[in-house]
Amino acid sequence: MKAGFIFRFGGKAAAALVVLTWLAGGEGLAEYNRTPESDIDPNVFRIDEKKFLGTRIDPEYLMTDAYGVEFKMRDFLGKPLIIVLSYYRCDGVCSAINMELKGLIKKVESRLIGKDFNVLTLSFDKYDTVETTGRFVDALALPDYMTEVWRFAVMKNHEDIKKFTDGIGYKY
Repeated sequence: MKAGFIFRFGGKAAAALVVLTWLAGGEGLAEYNRTPESDIDPNVFRIDEKKFLGTRIDPEYLMTDAYGVEFKMRDFLGKPLIIVLSYYRCDGVCSAINMELKGLIKKVESRLIGKDFNVLTLSFDKYDTVETTGRFVDALALPDYMTEVWRFAVMKNHEDIKKFTDGIGYKY
């Protein structure tokens, strides 16, 4: 299931496009061509679009990027924002989602990253650090023009992770 949602920052006209992807059990073949088995109902992870569409994101969320630079969500006001939620120590779908987005951004010719929209990959793993963020970015091997404008970050305050994900209806 892939879904995009529009959220608004604290009363401002700027919109954020949140790209959330979740691969639920039973949708693909696991290693050795086995069908994955899961007792988890994938509907548990669906976001209630009617409830969360248009939700305001607190512009004061404080984050630290892969270079140790602190910034706030408000720094993204003014243009659409793609937010990708990832674990930086994940050895599976998290890097695949970011790699896919990298490829899609390269293909878009009518809009330019950094000029027409911004991208933020944000960890929702309280154990991620600036160091794990940096390793994740290095492994993606982004072109220079993307590295300058695609931010990878962790929440400065770990309690904000749960507040943020709850606020946009993201369950994990």
